[in-house]
Amino acid sequence: MWRERISKLMLMFVSLSLAIISLEIGLRFFVALPSPYQLDDSRLVQDKREFWLNKPNTKQYFSNEVDFQNALVRNDQNGLRFVPCRGNTDGQRRRRIYIVGDSQTYGWGLTDDQSWPNQIQCLLNQTNPTFDVYNLGVPGTNLDQYYYRTRLIYDHLKPDDILVYVVTWNDWHTDYSQMVVPRSLSGKCEQVEKAESDIAICAEKPFKFQVRKSTWRRSFYEKTGIFVPVFDDLHLAINTLRFSSAIGFLAIPPLKAFYVRFRSGNSLQKIGSEVFQFNRSLIAKMASDTKKVNELHFVFLPSRISYADKVFEVYSKNSTVFKNQDFLFDLAKDACQKHKLRCHSLFGALHTSDIGNVDFKFDGHLNAEGAKAVAQYFLKKVIGNAKK
Repeated sequence: MWRERISKLMLMFVSLSLAIISLEIGLRFFVALPSPYQLDDSRLVQDKREFWLNKPNTKQYFSNEVDFQNALVRNDQNGLRFVPCRGNTDGQRRRRIYIVGDSQTYGWGLTDDQSWPNQIQCLLNQTNPTFDVYNLGVPGTNLDQYYYRTRLIYDHLKPDDILVYVVTWNDWHTDYSQMVVPRSLSGKCEQVEKAESDIAICAEKPFKFQVRKSTWRRSFYEKTGIFVPVFDDLHLAINTLRFSSAIGFLAIPPLKAFYVRFRSGNSLQKIGSEVFQFNRSLIAKMASDTKKVNELHFVFLPSRISYADKVFEVYSKNSTVFKNQDFLFDLAKDACQKHKLRCHSLFGALHTSDIGNVDFKFDGHLNAEGAKAVAQYFLKKVIGNAKK
């Protein structure tokens, strides 16, 4: 009897496996899987002073096969992303707009022309050609690194410059209480012969590479087109399965939404109020550090779990978790008022019904339309009110 049961179970298992394999093969004709490697070489570096930088002097192309293809991305000699509309100033130092942020500011998946810092520069060239925009976005960095990045540019700041910190939800829900170590404001390079008017920051060699291209998983993918999921933990396994399987690519997002909607806990409970309180104090510290600049702004860029109505409905559990749809700014505004900071929310500029309108549907970063909306908001609300 038991042998018969085992045979039936094995037959069911083999039949189910064959059905899944057949479905996977069939879906591959209709479903394009995204690439987990959007850049040929996505390395970040730390310079001699331990500042995080994009690898200097690089030219690559963003491609993830489903959202963006061959989008030109260049970093200059200081590890700053190119701002094509910022032309040659013939040695004349114009007022500078320094924009500090993460991959959203850097313009992940966008061409140099499409990044919203460059779109701001293009618009300024038409309306107020007295500014130079510098994109200090570094993918993968968070609020603690913005604190350090202040020291990277501090020696170059002038009172009439505009300094902007772009804060995202990833920044705001991370605990930095054990990460931020006080350090001197001066980040000046040891050997700089050029006049300050010629540089925004300086990359001090030697570099320490943080993310390397060559891994066995990447080599295998480039040779076979097959990505092996990461099984270090369940979360990574689920997320990386979307790069490996058409079934996973289609099934995981709705299953994840179902789980989020009906799980017993919620995002705010998992994060804890102490995290938000520390981050409020951190932006106050950053503001205090940069008093030499007359125009300092904190701009809060919400994620699509906020600005996209259908996603917000899921993550907020019909507004029972997050009472205010613009919850990022809602959690920060008390600190802005208490410390008299210039704070702005980009929620109104990005608010939409569903994903894929102002962002890349799979990737999640702002698309060209979203970047355009952000640039227009900046021109009107931030730079438009700057002192002449």
